[in-house]
Amino acid sequence: MKNHHLHRLVLWLWTGALFLTPEVVCAQEEEKESKHHVGLLGGLTYIPSGQQNPDDDFVIAPTVGVEYLYEFHPRWLVAAMVDIELIEYGVESHAGLINRENPLILAATAMFRVTHKWIVYAGPGYEIETHETFFVFRTGIKYEIHSGHFEYAPTLEFDFKEDTYASIFLGLAIGRAF
Repeated sequence: MKNHHLHRLVLWLWTGALFLTPEVVCAQEEEKESKHHVGLLGGLTYIPSGQQNPDDDFVIAPTVGVEYLYEFHPRWLVAAMVDIELIEYGVESHAGLINRENPLILAATAMFRVTHKWIVYAGPGYEIETHETFFVFRTGIKYEIHSGHFEYAPTLEFDFKEDTYASIFLGLAIGRAF
């Protein structure tokens, strides 16, 4: 029941974010180079070794998050990322079945701007969950589309979780520079 309310809240937040009109906000502000970026992230995480039922081969988890990026050089950024998988599932590992209930991932990444639009990144983090916490190594790539101070970035991430399992995230970040 509590997940039902959480899903509705996430849906309302994303609906509101999608109907923001960046042109109106950006027309009121001067163009300037911004070093700080914040964003909301939403998408799906594919967990190849996950299962909700004994006969499942994989799990697809709805995932939401936030990110903060600081651009300290035209090609280099650092980022703090927080995301949560909105699902309960189990993962087969060498120690048996590990239960995962809405795991929260905290990651710090170094980002490199390959071109004006393409960014690659990697860094350490933790997947925090009531049953067990794992060290995570995250890698990813994103393609930024700029509209004034707003940024839209299709994102692909790979999380490798402490010799137990891996996951692949595909989603969209909607951000704002300031």
